[in-house]
Amino acid sequence: MNEKYLSFLISELIFTIDDLEINQKQEITSKYDETFGELESIAEELNLNIRILRRKIELINTHTPQDVEEIIKKEFKEEEKSEEVQEINTKVDKKELDDIYREIINRVSPVLYDFSHEDFDKIKEHYKNKDLESLRKIKKELPKLSLKLSEEELEETREDLEYKIAFILKEFPFNQMELLENHDAVVYNLQKLEQLCEDYKMMYASLQEEYNLKAARFSY
Repeated sequence: MNEKYLSFLISELIFTIDDLEINQKQEITSKYDETFGELESIAEELNLNIRILRRKIELINTHTPQDVEEIIKKEFKEEEKSEEVQEINTKVDKKELDDIYREIINRVSPVLYDFSHEDFDKIKEHYKNKDLESLRKIKKELPKLSLKLSEEELEETREDLEYKIAFILKEFPFNQMELLENHDAVVYNLQKLEQLCEDYKMMYASLQEEYNLKAARFSY
C-alpha cells in the first residue's frame, strides 16, 4: 500500500474511534440504562443496605446503637453524585459534521502530521459539541502538511488502531450490543435482575431482624 492510501485508512480508523467514544457509546449506554437501569439501581441500593446491616451487626456486639450509627455514617458516607448536563446543539447535519471532521483528521491529525495535540483536542471538542460552524471555519483554514510517518510506521499505526477498536468493542457498553438486540435475552436478564432484587429484599429483612434483636438488649 502507498503512503497516501495508508494515511487515509488511518484517518478513517481515528474517526471510527472518536465516533465510537463520542457518539455510539452514549447512544448504547442510554439504551442500556433505559432497559436495565432502574432494576440495576434498585439492586445496587439493596446491596449497599445489606453491607451496612452486616457491618452494624458486627459493631453492635461492642458498641451502643447510637455509636453504631455514628460509625456507619463515617464508613458509608455517601459520595455526592453530580452530573454535568451539557447542552449540545443536536439540530445539525450529522453527515456534514462527520464528513468535515473526517477531512480534518485526514489533513492534520497529530497521529499523521506535526500538528499540535492541544489544537486538535479543541477541534475534537467542537465535533463532540456538534459545533458545525466552528468545524467549517477550521476546515477553510487548514494548513498543508506533510506526513511525518514512513510507510512502515504507517502500517504499524494502522495495526495499533485496529487493535484499539477491537479492544473498545469488547468493553462496556459495546459488549452489550448483542444482548440489547436480542429480545429473549433482554427478557431473561430482566427476570434475573428482578429475582436478584427479591433475594436481596429477603436477605435484608433477615439481617434487619438479627440486628434488631441484638440492639434490643440496650433497651433494658
